[in-house]
Amino acid sequence: MDLEYLHASNTNVSNFVSVRLSGDNNYQLWKTQMLCLMGTHDMCGLVDAAFDDLRASSPKIKKQYDNLLKGWIFGSISEGVLGTIVNLAKDGSAKDVWDELMKSFDDSTMCSQQDSAQTKPEAEVVTEDNDISTVTEKEEKDADSAKTESPGEHVISIDRKLKEVINERNKALVKAIKEDSWSDLKCTLEKHEGAVKDEINSNKDTILHLVVASIYASDNFIKSLLDFIKDDEVKEVLEKQNVDGSTALHIAAIVGNTSVAKLLVGKAKTRCILRILDNEGKDPMYIASSNMHYNTFMYLYDEAAKESTSQDPHHIKKGVQVLLANEISAKHYGTASKLIKKFPKFAVENDEALMAIARNFPREPKKREWGGFIRE
Repeated sequence: MDLEYLHASNTNVSNFVSVRLSGDNNYQLWKTQMLCLMGTHDMCGLVDAAFDDLRASSPKIKKQYDNLLKGWIFGSISEGVLGTIVNLAKDGSAKDVWDELMKSFDDSTMCSQQDSAQTKPEAEVVTEDNDISTVTEKEEKDADSAKTESPGEHVISIDRKLKEVINERNKALVKAIKEDSWSDLKCTLEKHEGAVKDEINSNKDTILHLVVASIYASDNFIKSLLDFIKDDEVKEVLEKQNVDGSTALHIAAIVGNTSVAKLLVGKAKTRCILRILDNEGKDPMYIASSNMHYNTFMYLYDEAAKESTSQDPHHIKKGVQVLLANEISAKHYGTASKLIKKFPKFAVENDEALMAIARNFPREPKKREWGGFIRE
């Protein structure tokens, strides 16, 4: 049995991939976490030729790795998404599955779900318009009088136009994000008052959620957006939670963007956003730890420490233990040593760190890698 494969097969995927892929609204977050997991085990080459090919001891082991990765992918997506690739479960490779998901979600706009959701109602509205029009014409003919617009037609027309305006607005917002064009985004936000607070997709994300999650938007872009938000809107926007219960700070913690986390915390007038829990009861600090973002975790911890009421000992302890075990598993021994020095008590209160050491300790350890770490 290949020891490296054995180690990979014992990985707790949920420690790395906390986002369950449900569509184009969270594809980039899911992809980032999956690549982090694959990178930990040098498996990125299985799906992307830009990375070094997997160093497997035999074709059989490589096939096992491929099936393992395919299982990770299938286990981290929603039932709705699974239905679109289930035909690849038996004969398709991990790359086939990866490419199909990329084809389905990577290049689509974040408003595509709204487009499809609105198609049917609009068709029904048109039919209703036609029915009303037919009745009106018949009544006009019978009464031999001029046609006038009924109240029902007027309401339907306004409703349709409102949907069209909102849809076009959201498309413009997403386009500006992808092009990293603050001027275009600002123009759209100024044109549509209150848009900065609105939910703009089926995932209940605001524009801030999408900007923080975007791989296109720069830190300056995000800073400009935060500066644009009015003082009386700041609290509502920063504390707004999407369908998963995530705030923009949760998103920054998921992707490990410490500089953006600093911008968000700095914009908040209090540190309440540090304590907001998502639907799984996790605060941003814990999210950062479970996604192996040491710098983001330490920043959020230091900020919470400035206000004693912001600290939840249970979340801190659990976050440290999860992060420590993950860092050891990823062979990031320097980071693991820093955690042990910073939180010596939390590090030894359960067996997760010891189990990680046992799984990863080589038969012939290199002194420069393990010597200092073991002494901790």
